[in-house]
Amino acid sequence: MKTPMTSKTLLRPSFVLPALHLVVCLTSYIGLLLPDLSFLGIVFPFVLIADLPVSIVSYMTGWKYPAFGAAWIFLAGTAWWYLLGRGVEFLSHRNRHKTNLSIGQNN
Repeated sequence: MKTPMTSKTLLRPSFVLPALHLVVCLTSYIGLLLPDLSFLGIVFPFVLIADLPVSIVSYMTGWKYPAFGAAWIFLAGTAWWYLLGRGVEFLSHRNRHKTNLSIGQNN
């Protein structure tokens, strides 16, 4: 039987980081599309810098195919932040396990 998702499960880095990335992308892109919210559009270049390993594809293709570049940042950037969150979880779990072994607990 599956256990229900608790607030601790939902606050895992593998959920929080991609959700935050997607919200920032959507907010900044809405700022690029709507003239009244144009001040929010300035955030998108910072998203490109934060996604730098992944955003290289967007930099290369965005000049000729801007829709593909934006979609790449939305999809691949969110997947990138999911993988980074999983890495954070892995390292914190590994460090927690090492601490327990050094104390003498076998968990």
